Amino acid sequence: MLSWANRTLIEDGRSQGNIRQGVTLEVMGEGSSMGPLTDTMKAVMKNGQGDLKFDIEWTTLGEYLEFLETRGVATNVASFLGAATTRIHELGYDDVDPTPEQLHRMRGLVAQAMEEGALGIGSSLIYAPGAYAETDELVALTEEAGRYGGMYISHLRSEGNGLLPAIDELITIAREADVPAEIYHLKQAGAENWDKLDDVIARIGEARDEGLRITTDMYTYTAGATGFDAAMPTWVQAGGDAAWIERLKDPTIRARVLKEMRLPSDEWESLYLLAGSPEAVVAVGFKQDSLKVLTGQSVAEIAEQRGTSAEDVIIDLLIANDGDVDVVYFLMSEDNVRRQITLPYMSFGSDAGSLAPEGVFLESGQHPRAYGNFARLLGKYVRDEGVLPLEEAVRRLTSLPAHNLKLRRRGELRPGFHADVVVFDPATIADHATFAEPHQYSTGVHHVFVNGTQVLEDGEHTGALPGRVVRGPGWTGWDTEDAANLAASIEQALRDAASEIPAEVSIAVIDLESGTEAFVDGDVIMHAASTMKVPVLLELGRQAAAGERSLGEKVVVRNSFASILDGSDYSLSPASSSNLATNLLIEEVDAARVRELMTAIGAADMNVLRGVEDTPAYEAGMSNTTSARALARVMAAIASCEAGDVHETLAPLTPEDCTEMVAILADQEFTEQIPAGLPPGTRVANKTGWITRIAHDAAIIYPPDRAPYVLVVLTRGILESEVGAAA
Repeated sequence: MLSWANRTLIEDGRSQGNIRQGVTLEVMGEGSSMGPLTDTMKAVMKNGQGDLKFDIEWTTLGEYLEFLETRGVATNVASFLGAATTRIHELGYDDVDPTPEQLHRMRGLVAQAMEEGALGIGSSLIYAPGAYAETDELVALTEEAGRYGGMYISHLRSEGNGLLPAIDELITIAREADVPAEIYHLKQAGAENWDKLDDVIARIGEARDEGLRITTDMYTYTAGATGFDAAMPTWVQAGGDAAWIERLKDPTIRARVLKEMRLPSDEWESLYLLAGSPEAVVAVGFKQDSLKVLTGQSVAEIAEQRGTSAEDVIIDLLIANDGDVDVVYFLMSEDNVRRQITLPYMSFGSDAGSLAPEGVFLESGQHPRAYGNFARLLGKYVRDEGVLPLEEAVRRLTSLPAHNLKLRRRGELRPGFHADVVVFDPATIADHATFAEPHQYSTGVHHVFVNGTQVLEDGEHTGALPGRVVRGPGWTGWDTEDAANLAASIEQALRDAASEIPAEVSIAVIDLESGTEAFVDGDVIMHAASTMKVPVLLELGRQAAAGERSLGEKVVVRNSFASILDGSDYSLSPASSSNLATNLLIEEVDAARVRELMTAIGAADMNVLRGVEDTPAYEAGMSNTTSARALARVMAAIASCEAGDVHETLAPLTPEDCTEMVAILADQEFTEQIPAGLPPGTRVANKTGWITRIAHDAAIIYPPDRAPYVLVVLTRGILESEVGAAA
């Protein structure tokens, strides 16, 4: 989920360190990205190269990704657009705010990158010049990415003393730009901040309860790694590395910087101070060969050798190296690492390159996470310490990040999906890299396939380089006939039909023949309303097949509501279509069993609540919720069952049982806007929800000339507008 292999893959496309842990996709672009570049940016990048040297043969982000694919890489590659890269492209390296015209051009760069396949916007807000961006600027860029289905990711403006306000800023950006957002490498940096994890979890929980899709990722170590730029104020770094180094040579400026490096500040984040002592700050990588002898030594050790202060050492090393130094900072609590691993929305990323213990990579030290992050999760934390069940860890490494990123046909072992497959031994998988000896491969992964080609066989690299560019939802190259364009065209039709009524549209399409999935904000959580009858129907059908009840039976689930005094019909006929009746049906069927079934078929976002006691309680917000993706999975399970592919958890349902359920759904009225343009003779089985002007619908569509597909349309905001207009 978080890779810095953007340069290491140019040096060695085999991606040895990651492939041997089972990594099949490198996701790059935290704060800065490899495009778009101006000529000046190319010159700065070239001048800043250290051990890894390469020609810059691309200009845009899309061209860089295609460059990697053409050159040959073992893993798939994807990238966010760096917010700092966008800023530098138009504003340079100075601490300035964009004019309206400059911001317009920056938004244009976002649009271009999204159309090239970027996943969204990535910020890194403790480093200059990215730190100079105000919240409004980030909202504007993220809003543009959101138009293409992109998301926002961020190295927060503070992971230490200002952690909670920094999380609030990310949530604000997600809310105002109306996009999902992920906190990159979540941590509580500095011992004085270790007790903030409860507040962090509460903040994220409140945002998720609000309907915002906030997720997180992490690496499985108590130390981070970055540069000495995180040890001094950002004002001195304005203008780029060359200007930064020149300022540090000025005695007056140096004195001011030394003073500020020693004092805590709310104006900038000092990982040096958060580490607690210079013993906890270790230099691991230098550009200048003359300094490499210091690799692996702490700042305290170097200061003692030189007879000077730790802060002076940092400045001296920056000047001597003619640029930043790679540094490891010991910052975090092991207890918090374990707690974070258990969070259900947590995925994992190395925050490092993909290396090999050979050649130029041995010229510098490294954080062990580059070789061990994922194996460490599965070995140390899953097998040895039991922090997380194995199956849940696998989900967090595969389908969870794939869904968060809206990747097509990846992250799951399903027919029609790309064959990115990892075979490992849970009993032996282990990391071996340490801070003292980081260049050591992990073991226990036996076979890896990328796009169906074997890259690792019996633990050894085959030399194959089948990696491809994995593109985001806004890419203009998607086949115009595929499910994604169908979703986009339906979304536009719905928005046109909505006229001036503000509405948020969430669409999921699943092609049942190819397995292709497409989503227009398919993970947005919305009220499920009457569409909740679909999962209820599926569980009812399963219970009926088991002989526990009949689909046609009637039962009085409450006697205090006039609308259902005569009983509720389990055939889900329009007579029982009120939302209140839906909740009562859920209670009778057993909400827990419905939840279990939804989780088993990959539709855990179906938030099934028990029936309520009275109407005021329902109006107070006790409703069922779902995402378009989850509801589509339920419809697909019914359609696949009818076609003879019965999911194992649906037993003892038979295809004939599912045909009966499809017939029940086919009795429901279909909203007028959706069938428009479908071929004559198209059959539809659907459950219409509570929105009448547009649609709130889940349908199986059976065109006469092709395999069926599932279409789910959810809308939010229309009912409130109609009520307001009527008032």
